[in-house]
Amino acid sequence: MEKEAPLRPRLAPSAALPLPLALVVLAFASDHPGAIGGALLGGGILLAAARGAWRLPVAIATASALGLVLLNPLAGVNGNLILLGGPRLGPIDLEVTLEELVYGAVAGARLAATILLSAAALALVDPDRLQAGAMRVAP
Repeated sequence: MEKEAPLRPRLAPSAALPLPLALVVLAFASDHPGAIGGALLGGGILLAAARGAWRLPVAIATASALGLVLLNPLAGVNGNLILLGGPRLGPIDLEVTLEELVYGAVAGARLAATILLSAAALALVDPDRLQAGAMRVAP
C-alpha cells in the first residue's frame, strides 16, 4: 500500500499570495516569451509544491490554452504568412496565418499560467484566513 504524504500546513494569505500574484502580473505585463514561459513553469512548480489535487487544474489549463490556439485564427484577421487559405463567411475568416497561431499560443500560455497560479495559490492558502481577510474588505 502506498504511503500517503502528510498534509502541509496551510499558509496565511499574506505569505502565500504575493508570489503567484507577481507571476500573473509578469505574464500579462511582458511580451517576452521567457517571462510568459517562466510564469507557466512557476505555476506548475507552485501547484506541485502545494501537494493538492493537480490533475483538474492542469486539465482545465491545457484545454483552455488549446481552445485559444484553435479559435484565435477564426476570430481575428492578422498576419501575412498564410498557412491555410479558406473562404470568408461573414465575420468568420477561415484563412489561418502563422501570426494568428503564434498569438493564440501566447494568449493560451498566459491563460494557462493564470489558471495554474490561481489553483496553486488557493491550494497553499488557509481557507479560513482567506475568508476572514475577504470579510474585512467586502462585508
